[in-house]
Amino acid sequence: YALVDLRLFKDRLFAACTGTLFLGLIAVFGGLLLLPLYLQTVQGESPSDTGLLLAPQGLGAVVAMPIAGLLADRIPIGRIVPVGLALIAGSFYALTSLTPDTSYGYFAASVFVMGAGMGVTMIPMFSGAMKTLTKPQVARASTAVNIVQQVGAALGTAVLSLLLARELAGGPLGGFEIGDKLDPLPPAQAALAAEAYGATFGWAAAMTAVAALIALIYLPPRRERAD
Repeated sequence: YALVDLRLFKDRLFAACTGTLFLGLIAVFGGLLLLPLYLQTVQGESPSDTGLLLAPQGLGAVVAMPIAGLLADRIPIGRIVPVGLALIAGSFYALTSLTPDTSYGYFAASVFVMGAGMGVTMIPMFSGAMKTLTKPQVARASTAVNIVQQVGAALGTAVLSLLLARELAGGPLGGFEIGDKLDPLPPAQAALAAEAYGATFGWAAAMTAVAALIALIYLPPRRERAD
């Protein structure tokens, strides 16, 4: 048996959900990689403080996921998922203005909205992908969605890392590269690095906005059921 049953993608709703999920994950997981790097290299936070500062993201997801689960049973995913992706895109856009002096309140609010957007998006997307499939197809579809999720996450971390590396190498920082060190940068370099992070988060915002547009166009505005 094939690892991924390509016949599943003949189902319009399944194909639309997995395609939107793939594009969204590229931006989201790439952005998740960069957030702790920014906090440690630009803001000079310790690993433990970095974890605490990223906690609002998880809190946003915890708050949003039960609400999204309830809405998914009542509202078509074509009306829910674009909203969640728009929240994620908006949070990335807010992060484009990061500086070495960005307040923790601003950062926490941005990542909270990101977490809420992820919570609003993921549950309806997973449930919607299975909604019009027959029972024998569901197990194979679950495997396919998990593979799409893993590939999207891996590709996202690679793409956003490369974009950040390009921004750092192309600016006045010259030879600074990701992975050289996670020690805090000197103030002058930290300001330049913050601009590079902001530009990279702009790419993430654009990619998430494209995913939201695709969801708005291709995900159904009416509820669909299996035959």
